Amino acid sequence: MTIYRLLFLYLKKMNIHLDQKEFAFQLESHPDFPSLAALSDTLNLFQVANAALHVHASEIDSLPTNFITKLKDTKEDTLSYVETHDTNHEFIVYQNSKKTIFSKEAFVKKWKGIVFLVAENTALQKKLSSFTFIHAVTLVCFLSFLALVKQHLLITEQFLFLLFPAIGFFLSVIALKHLFKIEHTIFNSFCHGATSENCSEIVHSTHWKFLDFINFSDVSITFFSFQIVLFFIFGFTTNFDIFFQLQSIMLLAAVPILILSLYYQKFIAKKWCTICISIGGIILGELLYVFVFHQNNTSEITFFEYTVSVFSLGIIVLLWYFIKDSYVKINRLETAERKAITFKKNYLLFKNTLISNPITVVPQTALIFGNEKAKLTLEFVTNPFCGFCEAPYFMLKNILERHENDVCIRLFFNFDIHKNRNEASQLVQQLVYTYQTYGVKAFMKALDAWYEEKNLAHWLQKHSHTFDSFEVDRMLQKHRSYFVDHQLTFTPLLIINGYKFPEMYSITDLNYFIEEIIHDHTIQLAESRKAINRVDTII
Repeated sequence: MTIYRLLFLYLKKMNIHLDQKEFAFQLESHPDFPSLAALSDTLNLFQVANAALHVHASEIDSLPTNFITKLKDTKEDTLSYVETHDTNHEFIVYQNSKKTIFSKEAFVKKWKGIVFLVAENTALQKKLSSFTFIHAVTLVCFLSFLALVKQHLLITEQFLFLLFPAIGFFLSVIALKHLFKIEHTIFNSFCHGATSENCSEIVHSTHWKFLDFINFSDVSITFFSFQIVLFFIFGFTTNFDIFFQLQSIMLLAAVPILILSLYYQKFIAKKWCTICISIGGIILGELLYVFVFHQNNTSEITFFEYTVSVFSLGIIVLLWYFIKDSYVKINRLETAERKAITFKKNYLLFKNTLISNPITVVPQTALIFGNEKAKLTLEFVTNPFCGFCEAPYFMLKNILERHENDVCIRLFFNFDIHKNRNEASQLVQQLVYTYQTYGVKAFMKALDAWYEEKNLAHWLQKHSHTFDSFEVDRMLQKHRSYFVDHQLTFTPLLIINGYKFPEMYSITDLNYFIEEIIHDHTIQLAESRKAINRVDTII
């Protein structure tokens, strides 16, 4: 059982649902993958609270009913998912594709004292999906297909043959599971252990020159696809005799390729591929079927029927060429992107880039969130009408929720209050007044509402208050003048302990590093605080 299946089994029990593909991508791009630290950081990125704890064996009974742990007699980095049953005091352990049941005494003997837990997150709990337009169209198409099948293809003998290419197509997809990025226990069981390496080597081998252009997996997937397409073409025209005549020709032509494949495995690669042998067995089964049930078939294939078959084959070959080429390019891009993100997530690189910038000084602000005495200060310069500021705001809000005692966030509106004497200026004034009068929660609720609807007239109708805006306008204009004078006019702008966030990163990349920044006390704040005091004295 891979770390992904084990983790998502655990998350499913906790009713937490994440995008598995995106999670795997982010986890594999972590510099410390596949460690427990990488797992924890990636869950934090997806806003799933988690913790690794040391728990004594005497405290096992106080653990939740589901958790992840490391047990003795396993590899150092091998994790296990555990479910407990209070009624019979049994521990069900999922590890390496196996499910084992232990008594409490046996489980304690394997106990290493490390537990990994996640907390429930109602925002990530799966909602029942409603019946959408896509579902309706899919249902109509499926029912229409069944109606056609019932009308034209209701002979059991014909459907029996269709099982052969269907299974062959399935095996061909399994042979290309690395291309399609398919990971599942059922698929992996076809090529397990050392055999998996053999299958991959045979399927992707280029020992012979012509295999650079077309390999055995290409031949098998196009062959079985061609059979399935012809089955329905001639089936819907009630012309099965012609179909089986064509199959006898195709299957006899496939025999030399089977012999070539076996020769290649035996004498060139000197390894056997179970999938390739299974596909060969299916083709021989089809050949036996045709000669047993259709040996007396004397139908003649017309030029038109040959043309339809060749045209169908050509379309399938072209489609497969473009599909495979697209998947190869996508996989290359994903690999390159994963390497780039792994490089980008390197904390030491980020830190060195950050502190290589000169100290950036900003004035004081009344909009302060979190712990004012925290060693980590994040200064965020934004504008409610800046489209690029929305995502960083919600990211900082999430950081504040998770690390309220460890972070101080100082917020600035870079907005020209004198130039924009209209409803736009009223929004900014009302936000500042809401903070000063009603506090942090009311401010965030109002700003969240603005980003949700972005309807200025409607927002002002719901969130406006009557007040003297002189002091608010004075603060806003003071900030605006300072930012213009110091060429800090672009938003969003993020400053970490006096250092401007590096331009080579997106501000939302802060999520990757926030845990390490909080615990890194070498990024000093003293100089920037002194500078801020000097600026306020000057202003």
